[in-house]
Amino acid sequence: MFNRLSLVLLMLISGSLVHAVELDPTKPFNQISVEQANINQHFVLYSIIRNGSSASAIINEQTLGVGDFIGDYQVSDIQQNQVILSNSEETLALSLFSNDLIK
Repeated sequence: MFNRLSLVLLMLISGSLVHAVELDPTKPFNQISVEQANINQHFVLYSIIRNGSSASAIINEQTLGVGDFIGDYQVSDIQQNQVILSNSEETLALSLFSNDLIK
């Protein structure tokens, strides 16, 4: 009986110690690194609006024109079915339609 009780207590204590080692007590709650923010940055193109020669796009519920910024990206071009975003490192093409649907 004493052995079983000792074993259960040992398992409970060791589980708590392992969990305590994994947590960083100095890390702020809900804080993510800049690298994680860039990786998780997600853009959704909702609509493209044309008015004569000017065009705007609704991305993540923001209305943007060519030259405007969203996050670290600048709107480079607004085409008929896609918007081109670019920064110093990469260029993204946001499409109104899924590539799986276009044949």
